[in-house]
Amino acid sequence: MLNYCFYLQQNDTGMTAKNYGLLSLLLLLFAAALYFMRNTPLQVDEKDYYPQIIRFASGDYTVDPNISALPTYHALQACISKITGITDVVFFRFINVLFALMAIAMFLRTDKALSNDDSLLKTLQFTFLPFIFPYFLLIYTDVLSMMLMLTAFYFFVKKNYQWCGIFSIMGCMVRQNNIMWLGMFLVLSYLEISQGGVGIKGFVAYLKKYWSFAAGVLLFIIFVALNKGIAVGDKSMHPPFSIQLGNVYFFLFLHFILFLPLHLSNAKNIFHFISKYKIVLLGVALFYVVFMFTFHNTHPYNTQWGNYFLRNRLLILFSCTNVHKIIFFLPVCYAVLSLCVTPLKSKYFWLMYATAFLFLIPSWLIEQRYYMIPFAFFLLMKKEDKKWMEVVTLGVFVLMSAFFYLMIRSNTHFI
Repeated sequence: MLNYCFYLQQNDTGMTAKNYGLLSLLLLLFAAALYFMRNTPLQVDEKDYYPQIIRFASGDYTVDPNISALPTYHALQACISKITGITDVVFFRFINVLFALMAIAMFLRTDKALSNDDSLLKTLQFTFLPFIFPYFLLIYTDVLSMMLMLTAFYFFVKKNYQWCGIFSIMGCMVRQNNIMWLGMFLVLSYLEISQGGVGIKGFVAYLKKYWSFAAGVLLFIIFVALNKGIAVGDKSMHPPFSIQLGNVYFFLFLHFILFLPLHLSNAKNIFHFISKYKIVLLGVALFYVVFMFTFHNTHPYNTQWGNYFLRNRLLILFSCTNVHKIIFFLPVCYAVLSLCVTPLKSKYFWLMYATAFLFLIPSWLIEQRYYMIPFAFFLLMKKEDKKWMEVVTLGVFVLMSAFFYLMIRSNTHFI
């Protein structure tokens, strides 16, 4: 870890006084946001996570059977609590804010390393992504998980593949399904080194040199075999080896809403794309048939509490009749077509879409916080659009984040 810190210091890509000023302002913003929600009671999963942290801090190492993730995050928070002697809810939320600032810093560094000239704007978009921002202020595992995977991405961009693999393993220790992103970095780094060539001997030699990727895959296989599945607890709600497309559809639906300026500007390119490849129309028809047979809202956590969870209200609404399903399908299909014509910064980055698909399909529960890493990686990998569109997108993000923050602070609804 000392070597890692030294490496970051020696390779401080583009981190200027302006960048550090941005992080300082965000720290003040988060501190103020926490202050105004200091009386907000524990929210949803916090009701399981906070008691688990307190148990660990008090020397009771039993794991709550309702927690599906490895208790790495909770153990880390408990260690900080034991060192400081503080057990207040606001304190643990503040620790999560520090993880959030680290994630934002790693996003900024990665974007700079990808040679983006307007990293501050892109970083603000990431900070205020409406389905990420509220979790910065809550006791949730997802922010630490995202920070570690963004760090892995940074090391991938810097071509330090060993550290990329190591941080991917650390990400898997927080949330097990991050193994998919480890696999993506493994394939991407191999393609970068081999310049697109594929060969068994070369791949074996690559794994020997960058052993951290192979170690991560092996450790994951051992864990799944011993645990008899991926989820640690609440296994009935997270069945192993299932294939569900609900999260894929909901991700695309939210993607359409969040990046509406981008998708609208892609209309002309979509038309040319379809005109050039008529077979796309057949693909749309097949996609519609598959969608109608596979879009279901059956998870118990998604079919109740519609008056509290905005996510559930949307899912219940759009799955109640075939007409509603068709309405839901239209933005989903449009988002797919738009992504097909959205340029990325590398010819290999299309693997991000395939990885996001594999990352989402094992989950029966439809949950928008699973989309944090895919959204973050999309922002980093796509080429910049027109400046005014990026600014409009940021404005929409800020307004939606403010709305969600006030909603959670008042304890009336949750996303």
